[in-house]
Amino acid sequence: MRSLLAQQTQLGKPRAERADPGLEIALQAAGSVPRLAELLGLSHATVSLWRKIPKRHVPTIETGLGIPPHEQRPDAFPRGAEPGGGPPRGAVRLA
Repeated sequence: MRSLLAQQTQLGKPRAERADPGLEIALQAAGSVPRLAELLGLSHATVSLWRKIPKRHVPTIETGLGIPPHEQRPDAFPRGAEPGGGPPRGAVRLA
């Protein structure tokens, strides 16, 4: 049986050090790793290994849990930016 310390670490780092704030928000909203994995059609083992939410899963999490892309991955989706990398909603193109 694994010790509590072994369960709380992965790759030698405590969970708190490896978990991205956006991932923590998604996990809290989903309720658990298995529930988030089910939403995404993935195994819970796959999701439990994440350090950040992969960009390709951001739109599904936004739709399923209502978490805006900039909260999931602020490094990839600045506030107001579209998940597809386009201009922010309501942006006006200047000639």
